[in-house]
Amino acid sequence: MSPERNNDADKFSEPGRGPVILVVEDDVMVRMGISDHLRSSGYIVLEAGSADEARALFHVGWPVDAVFSDVRLPDTRDGIELALWVGLNYPDVPVVLTSAYDGAVRAAAMACRNVYEFLSKPYDFAKVDALLRQLLET
Repeated sequence: MSPERNNDADKFSEPGRGPVILVVEDDVMVRMGISDHLRSSGYIVLEAGSADEARALFHVGWPVDAVFSDVRLPDTRDGIELALWVGLNYPDVPVVLTSAYDGAVRAAAMACRNVYEFLSKPYDFAKVDALLRQLLET
């Protein structure tokens, strides 16, 4: 059963009542940190440790409003491949890619048309909040 979303104008006012953000990060401590922050900012947060886990959440019908993913992920698919898959299958779902590594990874990530931003680690929580609000209020 998927959670009901609050469609009121002030959708970020109460933790766990706002848009659904899928956080995809293999480092548990990093994932917990950003997920806890997003929850306290009013989002419903789904967590995945790999691109395959993220895709499974889409397949079971979770109403994902945005994806927040690390570029480097375990197994065979990375965050760029996940962003491409989301773009093909869920074109209205924006993707934010993050990484501790810049350069070529950044250029590849920007090639995905549904990637709206690339954030470097460590996260600036104020920038994360502003970016997600901008993406989800348009």
